Amino acid sequence: MRGATARKYTVRLRKIGEALTAAGYETLDEQAKALGVKRSTAWYIVNGKNKRDRLSAKTTKRILANSNTPPSVRAIIRQYLAERS
Repeated sequence: MRGATARKYTVRLRKIGEALTAAGYETLDEQAKALGVKRSTAWYIVNGKNKRDRLSAKTTKRILANSNTPPSVRAIIRQYLAERS
């Protein structure tokens, strides 16, 4: 069951990347700024390849606290957090 759960989170992470692109954030630099994280962290999120197949609490707090984060991404993060808890 753990593998299925990890895949579900990975799909959710990829949706963040799709939402960023739909909001007009095309480059990795733009996406990192929109999320309020480093480029390397943005790459892992956008590509759905996180070490643990999930986001840390610190990263999710940083994304939600960032004023540049698009509403569509905020909604995905909130849904992601609700599913994890």
